[in-house]
Amino acid sequence: MTQTNFFGTNNVIYTVLVPSSLLILLLCWTYISNSGDEFLLSGSAINQINKNLHLAPIQNIFLSSEECPSDYETATLGRWGGSIDGCSSSTGRPTTYCSFYNIQRIHPFSLSKWKEDYNICIQRQTEFTYSTQCEQGFRKCGPNLCIKSNQECPITQVKINVENTLQVSRNLNEQPLIAIEFSYYDKPCLAQDFAQIKKSPYPLLKQKYGCGKYGIDENTIVLDSQPEMDFYQNNQMEWVLAKLKRYSHSIEGDQVKLVARKRPQINPSPMCNNLELVDFPVNALENVLTHQNAWMILIIVFEFLLLLVASMFGCSLVRKDRESVLEFFSIFNIIAVSIVVSVAIVWVVVLYFATVPDLQYFIHLKAQFNSAQASKCFSSPQINQAVSDFDKYMNYMPEMFYSATTHLLYVTLLRWFLSILALLFKKSYL
Repeated sequence: MTQTNFFGTNNVIYTVLVPSSLLILLLCWTYISNSGDEFLLSGSAINQINKNLHLAPIQNIFLSSEECPSDYETATLGRWGGSIDGCSSSTGRPTTYCSFYNIQRIHPFSLSKWKEDYNICIQRQTEFTYSTQCEQGFRKCGPNLCIKSNQECPITQVKINVENTLQVSRNLNEQPLIAIEFSYYDKPCLAQDFAQIKKSPYPLLKQKYGCGKYGIDENTIVLDSQPEMDFYQNNQMEWVLAKLKRYSHSIEGDQVKLVARKRPQINPSPMCNNLELVDFPVNALENVLTHQNAWMILIIVFEFLLLLVASMFGCSLVRKDRESVLEFFSIFNIIAVSIVVSVAIVWVVVLYFATVPDLQYFIHLKAQFNSAQASKCFSSPQINQAVSDFDKYMNYMPEMFYSATTHLLYVTLLRWFLSILALLFKKSYL
């Protein structure tokens, strides 16, 4: 009789089935998680592009130490992204690493003050169209832009002088300015709410770092800069600096840039002039990805336990060297039951998550987004790449959940197939 060690190298069930099944599951999880991150990046880029397309051009702009006039708006320079719960340490730590937490989260809020408590007052165009041919009563003010004949063309360049006054220019060959914002460290990323990578970011911040494959927004110009600490103090954020332990130390030497965004260059055609992208719900995607990660971890743990029980029972039968029909059907039934139970549980989970409103909203967006139209309208390679990636991932959702189920079924069938081979050739391989 051939001696079979429970953990021996000749034990097919332990040396082949368990490691291969778990490895495939882990690879699927890694692939789907990375796809979710890329989807988030492309969706954030689409949001920024869509915002830049639909903001009205800036007609006039000035700095003011007082409230802006009623026919102007106070420019919101951006948002401080907020923080998560944490605890005191040398730099502050997330609750994952805390036995208790004593630093409560701070919600995001808007910032509008620049140097020396200045507001930036802007006045936007109200009567304009994007068209290759201007109608009567309108005149051409740049590529595809038509402005009311009695109005000035919008601003295309702006500079801040030493005296904190603005020098503007209006060039018919350039795209108009559409927003004034602050940006961490350098020019802003194309992806909305992402910042360029910082060497040692403060661990409690909710800021997303790294511009990814799309890089910085090429349609931006830097107007001014100041220390990040001064910028926060101008916006009365001393209470935040005091509440987040050593946050002020982590931003020493960092600069904040004041930047102006321009409208993206689009191709001259009626289709592109009326281009509508989608408003991508970033928070909804983050919610879906959180559910997905928890789901995949549950599947891996469940599958490991199921494999462990089936393998131990299968090994106990093989070790007794019972070459009978009863033994064959015993092991076969264990494998068959594992297939049925695995697939049934996973499908229940899939059907549950398919009813999540966020997932249903993605299905709605998928029907709305016209990638064929959008891909013909931009001359920028980075924008075209974002459009292409977003379309790919929109087609991948909600199939992302179903693909995980399919891969799990493949793993289960592989285990069944290898187990049958092990039984059929038991004398040679066990």
